[in-house]
Parts: sequence; structure tokens; C-alpha cells
Amino acid sequence: MKKNWLSVFAALLLLSVLAAPGMAWQGRMAGAGDAYGLIEDESDYLTHPAVIAMGKGFNAYGHYRLAYNNTAKWDYSGNILDYDYHPFEADGYEWKNEGLIGTAFQVGAGRMGVFFEYMGIMGKYKGEENELYEGSDLYLYTFKMKDGLDNYSLRLIYGLPVGAVNLGAEIQLAYRNEKKRNINAGF
Repeated sequence: MKKNWLSVFAALLLLSVLAAPGMAWQGRMAGAGDAYGLIEDESDYLTHPAVIAMGKGFNAYGHYRLAYNNTAKWDYSGNILDYDYHPFEADGYEWKNEGLIGTAFQVGAGRMGVFFEYMGIMGKYKGEENELYEGSDLYLYTFKMKDGLDNYSLRLIYGLPVGAVNLGAEIQLAYRNEKKRNINAGF
């Protein structure tokens, strides 16, 4: 029994050691707040296609990020002559998924990269607006908001060294779908 657990642990450790360098290129960018282009390295061809021509051999890349943003409280109220006008309160959350998988390899005299990217966002918010005054139990308006975003893209990048100059081109096929929904209910 101990040998089975030890084998599973060793396999997971080996997998993480092999996968870590493949994800490190994107981690540098995520750690800097996605500040693309500050330091030139192999990952820059995701924003500068000609840079791919400088690479060597076969490379594989992968990145996944999951983010949760919680909005604990949005609130405001207008005040005219000590009269609180339209106090408003809302809260909600948002889930964000980002993924990238791709490869770069030699094709003829240049290099080609094939990348698949995904970004998805799902958010829900709810709240109420009070017509009378702050602290009142009578809410005249309530609302619920939902938003969703699905972005898929397939990118083909080709770079060709021509003397001291690198030429690059990119073709992208993308599907983008964004939905926003707001439901208002009045008293």
C-alpha cells in the first residue's frame, strides 16, 4: 500500500517538475500584472510575432489562471438639504478563467507557433435602491445583474529570419460572446 502511494507521489512530483518550466514564461508576465514587452524573452512572440524566429527546437507552453473577485458592498446616496436621496446598495462576485496552450516548432527556414487561448468571465450582482431615506425598510427598486464572457481564439504565428531582420506574421481565428442581463423589479 505504501509503495502505491509513494509511486503516485513520485509520478505527480515528476509531472510538476516537467510542467513548471513550460508555465514559467507566462508566470513572469502574470506576476508583473501582465506587463507584456518589458523584458524581451521567448514569451514576447505572443505580442511580437517576429520574435518567434529567434527560437530553437520544439517548445510547448501552457498557462491557466482562475480568479475570484468579490464585491462586498457598493453603496452611494445623494444628500440634498439633509435628505438622503436614492440610497443604493449592491454586492456580488465574478469568476474569471484564462487558459493558453500552444507550441512552437521549425517549419522550413522559419518557425511557426500554434496557440489556443480561452478567457471566460461569469459575474452575478444584486442590490436595492431606496426612494425614501437611508435606513428605511421600504425598498422601491431591486435589481439583479449577470454578465458572461466567452472568448476563444486560435492563433497561428510565423517568423522568418532574413539577414539581420526578423519578419513575422499572425493569423487569428476568434469567437467572442458577451452577455449582460439586468432585471429590475419595482414596488
